[in-house]
Amino acid sequence: MLLTSAPGFEDFARTLLSTGNAEDVVLKSAGGGERTIRAIVRQKAREFPESQRGYAMKTMLNTLRVDPSDILDIQKDDSFEVRGVTYSIADKGNGIRPDGVALVTIDLETTPR
Repeated sequence: MLLTSAPGFEDFARTLLSTGNAEDVVLKSAGGGERTIRAIVRQKAREFPESQRGYAMKTMLNTLRVDPSDILDIQKDDSFEVRGVTYSIADKGNGIRPDGVALVTIDLETTPR
């Protein structure tokens, strides 16, 4: 799968991923190899009704934003280890897509493997 940064923004991807907003994640190939890459991890919070105490919040990982050059050989069966938990690439919709400028967005299954 070949995704690239918009022309002129190739260095911008590395700049974004060198900030404190990014962290190391492990890309695990379905074929057995793995390597560490930088990613901006996005989370979403979801409210769940709780019996007599109001609402409980659950925070789940849902997307990674990565440099396209780090995932040139990525496959849908690959997975990511984020903060010690392994997540698969989401099957629904377009799980891997350009963000429109410099990075690639990868949707993760919200239930870890």
